[in-house]
Parts: sequence; C-alpha cells; structure tokens
Amino acid sequence: MNRNSEVQQVTVKCKLLSRWVHRIEPCQPNKGREAFSGWKRGGDVFVLNKRGSFSYLRFLPVLMLLVCWGSLSNAQNFLRSIPFVSGTGYPYYRTPAIVKGADGSLLAFAGARDARSDDSEGDIVLRRSMDNGFRWGAQQVIAGQDRSQRFAIPIPIVLDNGKIILLYTRSRYVEREEDRGCRSIFMKTSTDHGKSWSSARDITSQVSMPCREDKNGRVANPIPAGYWGWLGLGPNHGIVKQQAPNKGRILACARRDDNAGVRSYVIYSDDQGSTWRFGSTVDQKSSECTLVELPNGNVMLNARRGGETSRVVAVSSNGGVSFGPARLDPNLPEPLGGCQGSSLRYGQDILFSNPANPNDKTDGTLRRSSNGGLTWPISERYTRRGEFSAYSDLVRVNNGVGVLLEWGRSLNERDRHAEIRFLVIPEEQLRRTSKIRMLKAKKDDKKDKNNKDDNKGKNQSGGSPSNPPRNTTTLINASGHGQIVSPAACGDLIGAGGNYVEGSTRLSGKCSNAGISPRIVNENGDSHIQFGTNGATGNGANDRSELAHTTMYPFGTKLFIGYEFRLPANYPARGGTFYGLQLWQCSPASPIAGMRLSATSGATPVDFMTRYNNVGGVKTHNYVLQPNRWHRFVIAAKPAVNGTGTFQVWADGQDLGTWQGNFGIPNNPACPPEYRIKWGIYKTSQPGAQFRVDYKNFRIGTTFEAVNNP
Repeated sequence: MNRNSEVQQVTVKCKLLSRWVHRIEPCQPNKGREAFSGWKRGGDVFVLNKRGSFSYLRFLPVLMLLVCWGSLSNAQNFLRSIPFVSGTGYPYYRTPAIVKGADGSLLAFAGARDARSDDSEGDIVLRRSMDNGFRWGAQQVIAGQDRSQRFAIPIPIVLDNGKIILLYTRSRYVEREEDRGCRSIFMKTSTDHGKSWSSARDITSQVSMPCREDKNGRVANPIPAGYWGWLGLGPNHGIVKQQAPNKGRILACARRDDNAGVRSYVIYSDDQGSTWRFGSTVDQKSSECTLVELPNGNVMLNARRGGETSRVVAVSSNGGVSFGPARLDPNLPEPLGGCQGSSLRYGQDILFSNPANPNDKTDGTLRRSSNGGLTWPISERYTRRGEFSAYSDLVRVNNGVGVLLEWGRSLNERDRHAEIRFLVIPEEQLRRTSKIRMLKAKKDDKKDKNNKDDNKGKNQSGGSPSNPPRNTTTLINASGHGQIVSPAACGDLIGAGGNYVEGSTRLSGKCSNAGISPRIVNENGDSHIQFGTNGATGNGANDRSELAHTTMYPFGTKLFIGYEFRLPANYPARGGTFYGLQLWQCSPASPIAGMRLSATSGATPVDFMTRYNNVGGVKTHNYVLQPNRWHRFVIAAKPAVNGTGTFQVWADGQDLGTWQGNFGIPNNPACPPEYRIKWGIYKTSQPGAQFRVDYKNFRIGTTFEAVNNP
C-alpha cells in the first residue's frame, strides 16, 4: 500500500454533458503553501496533496458556468468539499464520523482500509477544517499502522470543557468474517481540539461482558453463558447529556453478539471518561446505532435492523441504563439489508440521516422531527437518484447542518465508496422545506396561532370524523389478531409476561393480585383481546390486568387513541368502579387521565376523567354503554400543566366535545412531565369482584385518521 502519496482530487459532475467532464491532475508543485482541498471562490479549483504541493487551473467563465450549473441542481447543490478519496493514500475510506470542536474546527474521522470489507486491515484517520469544511488540513493517523491489527469505527465525543474523547475498536486482522476473534474497545483523548492525542487506553472490561475465543482464535461458538461474542461501536459521534436526568453523562452507542443475535446497547461515563459502564440491551434485533437526547431529557436510540425496511427505535428515561420496548418506525425507511444512520439534536428538533431507499443504498435523506421523533414530516434528499450513499454522520455548522457521507457515482460495485463527501444543507433550505410542508398542511389545520385546541367538535389535528386530515401516523396497532407471549409469566413487573405482539407493535403485559393475564379470544371468525380479574383470588387491592405502550411522551405531545370496547354479556360491570384506559405519569400516583367505568342499576355509564396534581378528578365526558355491544371510542389527549392541556372524546362517531385545562403532576422531580398509555382493567379495594372487558383495533397515533376504525 502506498501511503505516502495522498493526492486529493476534486471532481465535478456536469448535468449538461451527463458525464465526468474533467478531473484535475496535480502539477506545478509549490511546497511553500499549506495543504488543503476544496473550492475557492472566483473560479479556481485546487488540487492538493499531503506534502503541501498544489496546482490549479482557471476555467473560462462560460465553461465554469456550464459545469457548475449541474452541481447546483436539486440534491447536488449541497457539496462543499471532499475530505477523503478512495485510492489516494488508502484503497478505501469508510465509516465517517464528524464533530465540531470547542474552537470551531470541524474534525472529520474515517476508517482507512485496504478493502471495503469490515475485516480488512485499517487505520483511523482524521482531517481538520478551520473554515466550516471548505478546506481540510493534512491527514493524521490517530490509531493504526500495525498490519497485524485492525483499528476501526471512530466515535468522537466533544465534552463541555472542550476535551475530545475518541473511542474505537481494535481486533486481530483476518481475511474472512468467520475467522473473527474477540474485539477490544480503546479510548484516546485530545485537549487541543484534535491537534494531538494521548496514548491509547483499553476500556473493554468496563463496557462489555467478557469474550472467549476457541483454540483457533475465533469467537467461541456457541458463546458460553455469561460471555459475549462479537463487539462493535456506533459508528458515528457520541453525545453528552445537556439535561436532567444524568446531565453531563457521556454516551456512545454500541452493539454486541451472543447466541440470541446482535443487539444494541449504550456505554456511558459520569466522570469525564475516567471510568465507564454499560447498560442493558435493546429488546429487539438491532445493530449499528445512533443516539440523540430528546427535548424532555430522554435518550432515543435509533438502530439498523436488517431483514426489515424500517429502523428500530427505543427510548431511555434513565440516561441509557435501560430502554423501553423497541419498535419499528415505518416513517424511517432503510434498505432491506439495513444501513447505518446518524441523528442530531437541532434546537428543539431532531434530525436523522440515512439512505432512505428500501431497495438499495441510495437516496441519502435528511429528516426532521419537531415532536421528539414521533413523526418525521420534513425531509430533504441530499444525493441524486441512482447515486450510491451509505454511512453518514451529522454535525451542526454555521447556518446549517453538515453531512459527512460515503458516496459513489452509481450503484455499480466499482463506483461504490469512491469518496467521503462533506455536504452542507443551509438553514434556509431546512426552513424553506418546512414552510412548504406546513403551508400544505394548513389547508386542513384549524388551530389558531397560539396552538390552543379550541375547535370544539373537530379533530384537533386538522379535520373531523367525517373529514379527517390526510397526513397520518399510526404508532401502535393492536387489532386483536396478534399473540400473547409468555402469559404464564404475567406478574407485577411490566413486560415480565403476558406481552402482546402484532407485526411491529409490542405491548408490555402486567397482572397483579386478582388480575389475570390478557388473552386472545376468537369469536365468529374474529379476534379480540380480553382482560379480567378473578374474584376468588388476591385481596382485591390494586388488581390489574393490563397492556402498556411503554414509550413515554413529553407533556404537550398530542396523541390520538382509538379503540373498540365491549362489556361481555355474562360479565357486566359490578361491585364498584375500575379504569379501562389510563394516561399514566409516575408511580405511585393515580392516573392523570383515562376512561373509568362504574355500575348503576340498569346501565353502565363510562366517565372520561382528568386529574391534576394527583388530587380528586374532573369528569370531562360521560357515555352509557350497552352490554355485549361493541362501542367505538377516539380520544385526543394533550396533557399539560400550564393551562393548555386538552381532552377530547368521540363515542360511536359522536363528538362529545373538548375539555381544556390542567392535568398531570407539576414540579415533582420524581414525576417527570411525560406520560404513557395503558389499558385493560385497573381497580382498587374491591375484594371478590370479577370483571371482564374486551378490546380490539386499539391504535395510538398522531391524527384522528390514524386511529379511527369506522
């Protein structure tokens, strides 16, 4: 491998000619000038190498105009520079990662390899830019230059004090994937914004379970109990939490293998990287992952799946120590074989980048969410149709967002991974895209400028039961045709057993005291979910038979909940009252809102309730149920403690109106301002009472149309 000649060539693709019109070659060396690469205003295109020599050609103005016209067309006008070109210095550059130093410099990392494969020999290299990514300094080798070892997957993290941590993996070089041995995770630091780096420190024992190799140096197969196999990181930048809980915690995404397959997890440090720990793994198959802190302080993990065309998403409320149930997000498409992606906090919004074509690694796309990742209505494709785009990382730059990505001119094998490009999507482009989408949505949106839900009798997402909005997102869909997993294990702990699975929907079961496990009932060719309590067992206190959607949503998030509900004829409500649906904030407080049933002579009224500061309750709506009849309900709820909370109910197609006011628990560190949804049976202090309730087509979404089942 020739690593002494690293010529950085700049290429321009001209749409007019539909071919590569020019590739500037190095000439007329001038060793007295600093090495850099990129565009220079005024028509000069520079080509430079690591040793400091450079050359340039001045194109005629007319020719330059023709060439640049193609680069300014849609999805191509974001190119700012090309920090790494395969074949110059190393055969290939992969796994880009980028951060912004405290001094304003951009640090672009890459894995430099002998071949494309993950197991080829490789080093970790870095180039720095002091002008927002227009030009890049000489290439540094941060870890590597040992042909017996492979150094890979850079994870840079910029701390609040300006110190930079770099995590990476080291493993024995092998030619075949099946010969992989155990991997180690190392750490280096820089206190001068990446100009120099400390010696390496092995932190493997702190961030993973032990790994065992066989006599041939391969990871043991099968993997012994108490051991892990293959280990990996990100790849992309790590984060530092800026909000409680665990403010200041350093987090990086990781993945590991055992006999159950590859799953994602988080490694973290609470002492500036002196010591490290690791959290529990995500409960679904997952691989390369990225982290972002949500506006409410929770941490969202977004992972490659493989075998699906949607990303895996899970949320942690304790700084990455554990995660709630993971779900597939159909609003975040990825290639069927999976691919890495990157997320970034951008003010109060969340950004996400990946190749968004379900068929292959193309259509590099930046998405934007303004509600903590529930929906992603705004997107900007930053590569042209047919161009190869794979791994990427995001960074905040002056007046925009930077994307460092693996790029190729086509999907042909020879063209893939040709370059690592640096693009900048300007802030005004993000605003313009957002404005276009918002103007289109306003045709159906009846909210006033203060975002107050005062449209009594109408769906607050912009429509009504007879004229629902067009933009819909269903987060949970439990039709009743799924399955109950481990019903015998159902107990006091949410998710221990009695869990419901249907497609990408996963709901956690709970049954305590006289509560029995949820079950699937088949009736006349249709299925539904039944919950119940057994009056012959338990003490009748806090009897529960429930399913929970354990994702916590911040106050101010408006969700729509739609479901069909029935009281079986042989189990009318009697012996008191119980909750059939709850909006739950924290334990041991009472529900902050929900649907409550009570028994009276000859009728079964259902009350819809809200509760503020765990005191009393307000009956917002009332409806009378008919035994053994399916009733259809839709609830639009937005918990808030600042006077902007709303609670609206539709029953059997009838709008019962909108209630507005406070509900939830304010100003309590033990009860963060967030909520989740659960349903089934929850009753207190009713020994001997038996209950059964049936549900089907239970949906949670962001619009009326997403959850309504007429």
